[in-house]
Amino acid sequence: MVTSFFLVAYAGVYSFYSSQVLLRLNEPPVYYVSSNATYVNNIVLSYRMGVNYTDFEAVPGWNVLGGSWSWPVQGFSGKGYGGSGNPAISVMSTTLSSSETWFVSSKVFVPSNDGIYRGIVLYESSGRFFLLAIYGLSRLVILEFRNNWRTLSSVAINVQAGWYILNSTYTPSSGSIFLEVYDASGNRIASTSASSSRVSPVMAGVGVRGGSGSFDDFIISYARNGVVTVSGLASGWTAILYDSSGVVASSVAGSSGVVELNVRVKPIVRNATIVIKDQLNNNVIASQFYVHVVGGDGLVLHRYNMMPYSILGENRTSFSCKINATRALHVFDYDLSGYSVAYRWLNYSLGTNNYVSIKAFVHVFNLTDPLSQGVVLLEVEAKNGTQVTYFSFYYYGGNQVHAGSYQVSLDINIPHFYAITLYMNGSKLKVSYYVDGVRVNSEAYNVGVLTVSGFAAGRYATSNMYDMYLDMVSAEFGTQSMQPLYEDFDSGVDNFFINSYSSGDAGKNVVYYTFPIRFLEGYFSGSISYLMSCTVVSSSVSGQPSASLWLYNGLEHSTQVKIVKGVIVYTSTSDLLVDKYRQVFFYFNGTFPSYSNVELKLEFFYKIGEGVRVAYPLDVESGV
Repeated sequence: MVTSFFLVAYAGVYSFYSSQVLLRLNEPPVYYVSSNATYVNNIVLSYRMGVNYTDFEAVPGWNVLGGSWSWPVQGFSGKGYGGSGNPAISVMSTTLSSSETWFVSSKVFVPSNDGIYRGIVLYESSGRFFLLAIYGLSRLVILEFRNNWRTLSSVAINVQAGWYILNSTYTPSSGSIFLEVYDASGNRIASTSASSSRVSPVMAGVGVRGGSGSFDDFIISYARNGVVTVSGLASGWTAILYDSSGVVASSVAGSSGVVELNVRVKPIVRNATIVIKDQLNNNVIASQFYVHVVGGDGLVLHRYNMMPYSILGENRTSFSCKINATRALHVFDYDLSGYSVAYRWLNYSLGTNNYVSIKAFVHVFNLTDPLSQGVVLLEVEAKNGTQVTYFSFYYYGGNQVHAGSYQVSLDINIPHFYAITLYMNGSKLKVSYYVDGVRVNSEAYNVGVLTVSGFAAGRYATSNMYDMYLDMVSAEFGTQSMQPLYEDFDSGVDNFFINSYSSGDAGKNVVYYTFPIRFLEGYFSGSISYLMSCTVVSSSVSGQPSASLWLYNGLEHSTQVKIVKGVIVYTSTSDLLVDKYRQVFFYFNGTFPSYSNVELKLEFFYKIGEGVRVAYPLDVESGV
């Protein structure tokens, strides 16, 4: 984060310019409040250690290697997976690493003390595998099958009929196996361990010996899958993980700013929401995760303070502050014969119970589009077999954005978080569109073999022009084989859209940018309506910055005080009426080349009656 700054100062003297009368009021009719909108908060997936997982709500698509298997059956919560045989074995198709430690867990239903083995299978071949199981209601066992059964370890337990959680660890390099069992509330009951090099598993799944069994919430990971880690918090802040039924887990951060959320009972959290609260129990952010949060995940809070310095003066009639500029990706097209596409190539196969999601903070403006071709704010390109298809946010001008086939009304003067998620369930593809964490559209398709080709922003069109800024671009994937991507451009380099292309006076670059920020709020007491505006009195500009300042009354925006490449082109905002909402918001944004600076002396006016106006001076400084 590289800081530019924006300095505002207000005097407590009321100047009535028409009559030159000076008044001092103890309770001015207009007063200022520091904005609570100066932080940009974003939680993203920083790593995923879940190699493969399923809660069996979707078609499992597993390999049946013995016995008879059926889906769906009654699970612990919703749907489950059931098999019968002697043995019955079903495994995920993923070949696991021989250099990583495996963490494998599953829920299993035990109906009675029936002498049946039900549990986790670590599989090499039909003649060689381990079965890590509950035997009836009486024992926790580790069995080896190498053409014959052999008990490697066994410990007595005394439990009642019901669902249990088996959690195991296997280290291929040493052959060591650890197995523990929890009740359905997450209370640990017993554990056992063994070691064997006679079997060399390559896959994992579930199995039954001597009867039938039901399973749910299966996960393989290369890290502990009973916790979700959240980092980037302040000491004393609380992270709370929710699903649609309520709180899943919560924890308070210490001095490290890191918490571990216990998800042993629910390691696959659908429709998850993470809420971060400060020491005073105020919400810092509530962020929806668009498909799953999974045991072993690492999440990180990125928190940008756009105004690290502010002072609210006596009587709330003076205010000073600094506003940060951060590096962002500028995608632009200034050529009606050119084009610019920021692109990331993937070629990611999207199998069943898998997903991909992309999110970005985007501000678009200055669109010239005579042929109504629009500009892509964010897009996922995919292939259904050989057929290319696009899932996009498009902007065609005005205050609407197209989210797939649906139009969303937005305030385009400010940036928004846009997200697109593709989720496969068998041959069904669900595409969801989100704006600022709220789902605005969902569409469903029947597909064959789906491959995600890549992500894009911009437009491969030769008859429009625009400016677009992106920050905090992230992508996440359903499995560990493709780790999450994140780019905030603070290094000065774009490491996300690495396959971009352009032509003419168009392209992309990383610049210092202040996204439009509401840096101050004004409140109007009483029942009088006011007209208000801002005007530049004097200025000093060095370098070639571009910056804007404007007002918003809850219904409409004023025109802008505007600097373009170091030249002040508009010195006043238009008048706005403060009536219905009794408040006004002050906004600022700008682009700052290195060693550029803006110093403005302005006056904020509000008018009382015919010919009488009150002026507050504003001193504005911003630069890099």
